[in-house]
Amino acid sequence: VKLNNTVKSREASAPINNTNIIDRAALRGVIDKTHNNKRNLYKVFGYDLLPTLDEYIGRFERQDIAEVVISAYPNACWSDRPSITDDTNTQDETAFEKDIKDNLYSRDLKLFSYLTRLDIITGLGHFGVLFIGVKDGMDPKEPLERKLDISDILFLHPYSEKNVAISTYERDVQSKRFGLPLTYRITTGGYGGGNTSSPSSMMPQSTMEVHHTRVIHTVE
Repeated sequence: VKLNNTVKSREASAPINNTNIIDRAALRGVIDKTHNNKRNLYKVFGYDLLPTLDEYIGRFERQDIAEVVISAYPNACWSDRPSITDDTNTQDETAFEKDIKDNLYSRDLKLFSYLTRLDIITGLGHFGVLFIGVKDGMDPKEPLERKLDISDILFLHPYSEKNVAISTYERDVQSKRFGLPLTYRITTGGYGGGNTSSPSSMMPQSTMEVHHTRVIHTVE
C-alpha cells in the first residue's frame, strides 16, 4: 500500500531527539538572562518557566498567535486528503482502492475531519487519542477481538491529554506491546447547557475505561 500526500509528516520533517531537547534547554539558559545574569527576563515579563497543560490550552483558546501555531500545520496537512493506492502499474481502480474511497472517504464517517481535530489537540499536550465507538455489544474496557466493517463504527471522538489518563501498561516481557498503554481512562461529558445552568441541558461528566484496541493513540 502506498500513501501519498503533499505535506510531510512532523516526524519526517522535524525529528525529535534528546539532542534537540538539550539544545533548547541550553538556548533558554542563554536568552532568559541579561546584564551579566543579574536580570531574569522570565521573571521580568511574568513568563511561566514550566507551563501546565491547562495553561497551554488556555492560551490556545484565547491567544490568536498560540491558536495559529498549533492549528496551522494540521489544517494545512489534512486539507489535502492522502492518495491511497495499492497498484501503481495501472490506472484502473482496484477493489482495495474502491473500498478506501467508499469507506474512508465517506461523508458519513467524516474521518479526515476527526483526524484534523485529533492532530490539533495532540499538539496541546504530549498525546491524544481517537476513541472508536463500535456496535459489538462489549464494554469498552474489553479488547476489540473481531474485524470490523465500516458499518460497525458508530462514532469517532478525539480526546486530548486533558481528558485521558493511561490506566495500565503492558507488563508482559513476552508481548510485542511491552511498555505500551494497555487501557485508558477517558473523561467524557461536562459540556453543553448554552445560556442556561439547568443540569438537564448538559452532557453529564463521567469516566470510562477503554482498551487500547478501541483507540488510535497519537503523540506530538
